[in-house]
Amino acid sequence: MSEGSSGPADLSRKQVATIIVAFVVGTTLIVASFVYADHRQDVYEEEMGRFDAAADLVEQVNGNMYLRAVDINDQEYDYVILSKISLEWYADHPGRFEENITSDFHYRMTFDDLNISDAEHYPSLNLSSDYVFGEVPPRGTDTVTLTVHYALHMRASWFVTMFFEDFRHVCQMTVEVWD
Repeated sequence: MSEGSSGPADLSRKQVATIIVAFVVGTTLIVASFVYADHRQDVYEEEMGRFDAAADLVEQVNGNMYLRAVDINDQEYDYVILSKISLEWYADHPGRFEENITSDFHYRMTFDDLNISDAEHYPSLNLSSDYVFGEVPPRGTDTVTLTVHYALHMRASWFVTMFFEDFRHVCQMTVEVWD
């Protein structure tokens, strides 16, 4: 045999043990990193689940034909404008709102008419400053909150021939979602 052979018979027990320990430690680190990544993915998906639910609620509002305003020809606008009359009706019938806007998560939606101050809140005159639907989030609960701005159509009249200054208000919708 030639001198310097590196066959398996030339390895000492210490070298074999070192190789086995390195293999076991390396395999353990790889498996641990996969387990940790899987755990982080589950946490991410849980957090995104609430965000996705909030975004879905916004999409439901955007697509709800009962919340959408119509022009003087009874045609839906090409873009999303909410109807103040519809929000007033839903405020009087909140169970109907929850029938049309649904989620697997708990939620609260607040529509705030930014042109009407809270001091001027007169629902009987179609001048509500805000509309709240859903549940109150429990204290200490992690919530996802989205805020969207809309135009709020004030009234529908068959005889309107021009747009008045107060025909539309600015509306801020806040969606809160939790488990």
